Amino acid sequence: MATRSKGQKRPSRKEEVEFISVRSPRSSKVGKPPTETKTSFAIGLFVVVTAIFFFSHLTGSAFLWEDFAEQFCPFQAYAAHSFSSGTIPFWNPYTFSGMPFFAELQNGYFYPGHILMYLFSNGKLNVWLAQFFIILHYFLAMFGMWKLAGEMKVSGWGRLYAGISYGLSGMLVAHMIHANMLYHFALFPLIFAFFWRGVNDRSLLHALFAGLTLGLAMLSGHPQIALYIIFFLFCATLFVAVRDIRSEDQEKKRSLPIGLGSALVTVLIGVGISAVQYLPTQELAERSLRAEMTYEESVDGSLEIKQLVTLVTPKIFGVVSADMLQDIPFWLRGGHDGHYFWETVIFVGVVTLLLALLGLASGRLRSTGWFIVGMALVGLAYGMGDNFFIHPIVGKLPFFSTFRAPARMAIYFTLGASLLAGVGLDRVIQTSKKSVRLRSTLLIGGGLILLIALLGATSALFPMLEDRTKIQLPSQVVNALSLTAVPPLLIGLLAVGIIWCRLREKLPAIGTATALLFLCIIDLMTFGIDQNTSPMNPETTLKAFDKQYSFAKPAPPAQLFRVWPRSYGDFPNNVMMRNQGPYSRIMSVAGFNTLALQRAIPPAPTIEETMALLNVKYRIVIDSTTGEHKGMAEIPTPYPHAWLVHDYQVVSDEKELENTMKSGTVDLSSTVLLEEEPLIKPDGAGGEAQITKYEMNHIELTTKSDGAAVLVLSEIYYPAWKAYVDGEPAPLYRANWSLRAIPVPSGEHRVEMRFESEAFATGSWITLITLIGAVAVILFLICKKKKGTSVKDHDEESMKGEKE
Repeated sequence: MATRSKGQKRPSRKEEVEFISVRSPRSSKVGKPPTETKTSFAIGLFVVVTAIFFFSHLTGSAFLWEDFAEQFCPFQAYAAHSFSSGTIPFWNPYTFSGMPFFAELQNGYFYPGHILMYLFSNGKLNVWLAQFFIILHYFLAMFGMWKLAGEMKVSGWGRLYAGISYGLSGMLVAHMIHANMLYHFALFPLIFAFFWRGVNDRSLLHALFAGLTLGLAMLSGHPQIALYIIFFLFCATLFVAVRDIRSEDQEKKRSLPIGLGSALVTVLIGVGISAVQYLPTQELAERSLRAEMTYEESVDGSLEIKQLVTLVTPKIFGVVSADMLQDIPFWLRGGHDGHYFWETVIFVGVVTLLLALLGLASGRLRSTGWFIVGMALVGLAYGMGDNFFIHPIVGKLPFFSTFRAPARMAIYFTLGASLLAGVGLDRVIQTSKKSVRLRSTLLIGGGLILLIALLGATSALFPMLEDRTKIQLPSQVVNALSLTAVPPLLIGLLAVGIIWCRLREKLPAIGTATALLFLCIIDLMTFGIDQNTSPMNPETTLKAFDKQYSFAKPAPPAQLFRVWPRSYGDFPNNVMMRNQGPYSRIMSVAGFNTLALQRAIPPAPTIEETMALLNVKYRIVIDSTTGEHKGMAEIPTPYPHAWLVHDYQVVSDEKELENTMKSGTVDLSSTVLLEEEPLIKPDGAGGEAQITKYEMNHIELTTKSDGAAVLVLSEIYYPAWKAYVDGEPAPLYRANWSLRAIPVPSGEHRVEMRFESEAFATGSWITLITLIGAVAVILFLICKKKKGTSVKDHDEESMKGEKE
């Protein structure tokens, strides 16, 4: 028996070394898990589960829909083509009459996953390849959670369960159509795994790995989830600081600054790597329609308290999915705002929920485990928006106040529930007949879960969930919705039965773990396997419109014009997909984007004048009787794409400028409205302008006039565009509300416009320096570690030789 030497300090019972204790104090027979799973087995299992879950997508029989079809596919096809030509697509002239492309964060041009996708596409991205790279992130989510559970000292079977539970959770599956959000969700566990090791173990190497992973995730382009991840890391740092300050371990107290420094290194590395993307995005965001958001707008996408029942019956309020023939329509909020379905999905599976309750009640959680529990509840509570008290406080803080859909923070709950379920599975397979607490929790928690599912299956739950619109659901709809509660009820019954038999030691540990893993997969498949399986191939639709409207494609530089493909008002319609423009190289006035510029459509007195200023040649034709579109018709284009004027007016006040534009008192064919005095005063009359080169980032023209003039272009103004006249820098002004103007002297001149973003240049240097520095330090630390290991091995060999 080991003894303590005199004066040796007794170890503190409060010392934090692991998430849970893998040794059960109740039974020496179950001190270790029945078996530990190998890394190769975990990887193989995650590959198989991912392939089965997304089999229809991988075999080309099902396709993603909504944002994937309308935004991701056409934009990434445009990016892949630009990548193959060696050009960074800073500008997109095909959406909203022209807008920044690279700066639109959600395009994630430099995200490594997208770079690989571009390389494999060879300039012609197809839907299967795009879906494959999205599906790959579900494997990464499982592996990252498996890694995190290992850092938290969850055993092999618990780690496998946590990985599958997180990777196939409702939140990740529902947001499959929002690729950049999914990327952040998928990498979140891996980021936290490295971060926890860096802060908790004072490991600079792991802090750097965490920073690199965080930076790569941020490059994928979803600042809201990036903010939530950083906030989670901040809270974890605060927890470690308080825990170690209260610890009796003096070494932990002395080394705490190193841990705090590691946390800071992670965030600085992450932000530094993403600077190349975030600085241009910030430049765009300040000029976008989302630059200002009211508090009412920020709570759009909040969980309602009654939606907590969807933890057990996820489809009780109906479904919004790719299958439009379903007979279970979304009825929350009166059946409107279908996006609330995927924005408020918090389903983790009834098996996971049950095991998480057992993990919570196991009596073996250390303070780290309670931190995970606390953050899970914070995410759930914040997700309720103004239905709870946390969001009205936190949601008004800087950065937080700029985002809507607070329910997205429920990713904390998904992560916490998956980890706790892993703990619960550990406790179940390591238990003995004396585990009274687990059996009591199983009966109470399992009973509550089964009761909610039973109420849903028998339609008794509906009066409790009555919508505020007092909508009356037809009996057939109620019956269809009730049927969706049957699978959770049956799966819950099976899970309770299996766990009860194991707690009574009637089932072997490995058999129990395997059965619960299988039930978890079935549970999550029942919810999500058909969520994003549309039979409609977006590539087929895009190609069909590409062929149908081939006449609407300009032939630059000789022929430049735009199309107006969408109608609003009483007869909203669209003749093509919303972002057909960048896919087909059709210069469209319409589009679909999150950061559309505030100033894009000139507020002319008539729609015809607006179309003229935007050089529209074809517009949608609507049947005034049926509201159906009849394709596009050619209309007169009184303005060319570029023209010279010799008169101007300065209207610096934005509201006054808008009113002047709407009044129609200014002949914009001969006079330009500027917001500041031009450096060159126009005089004379006549002249001509001709576009000689037109590329996404570069435009060249020639001008000829008898006197000084102002060159006006039907191109959307943006400050990153720079003007040059005969090779010398020239001022570029915003004209006629949203267009560009360049003063030119008399005579013949060569005019250029180049997209030269200072924000991109600065961000590039920051990213490059950060990346090189981080990689260099990582290599140094790895070499140092290897050298130290080899010296240690040499010393051990020497000592062994001396003994012999």
